[in-house]
Amino acid sequence: SQGCGVNPECNDGNPCTDDACSGGVCQHTNADGSACSDGIACTNDVCSSGSCVTTSACPVGRTCNLGTGSCDATPVTVSFQQGVGTPVYSGSVDTFVHAGLPTTDNGAAATLIVDGPLPPSGLGDERQILLRFDTLFTSQGGPIPDGATITSATLQVNITNPSVDGAELHRMLVPWTASSTWNSLTNGVQRDGIESVAAADVTSLWNGTVPQLHTITVTSSVAAWSAGGVKQGWVFVTPGTGSDSWQFDSAEG
Repeated sequence: SQGCGVNPECNDGNPCTDDACSGGVCQHTNADGSACSDGIACTNDVCSSGSCVTTSACPVGRTCNLGTGSCDATPVTVSFQQGVGTPVYSGSVDTFVHAGLPTTDNGAAATLIVDGPLPPSGLGDERQILLRFDTLFTSQGGPIPDGATITSATLQVNITNPSVDGAELHRMLVPWTASSTWNSLTNGVQRDGIESVAAADVTSLWNGTVPQLHTITVTSSVAAWSAGGVKQGWVFVTPGTGSDSWQFDSAEG
């Protein structure tokens, strides 16, 4: 211990000790319970055993960002797969509509098919897939808060027939059911900003070995639904003049 004459000479710069000059010698005792600060706004700080101990001051569901001092939302991951989970998820709806069989209900089909018309006169071969996941958001009885920030979202499908064309995914804007047909949707789904959004949210393809579990990034779609957009899933359409069928398992497959 250093020699001293008055208390200020014993200041060790530690806010969690009481410093005093006693009998010409500096004495440092722990100031447990005293306030201290680490300079970070999102922490609670208190002295313990001579050190400044910090704990998060953020509410449940948020994490203290030590760099910015803000309470950031804690990322939460949820997944939805038909027939899986606790409770068991049962909210997926799918079908495909076929110009060549315009009144056929494909809601129970094990395989979903998207295909373009065969040029120049094969309009009857066009097929469009409709796919939706209900009960995602709290307004639908699901776990994701409406208005939540969506940082990442993916869709996984089990490809059974590869394609050089793949499909565009357009968010649906009108109601449909698993029993919808080409005719009930009035010549299939138009990408006109009325029946579905005009510009595709994403385009994807798999043209390799099958079967293959294929991942499609759909963050923009799910973010739009979280922000209050119409929650009617997607229509899959063959891009441009493509005519190479792309197929994957349905929820029934």
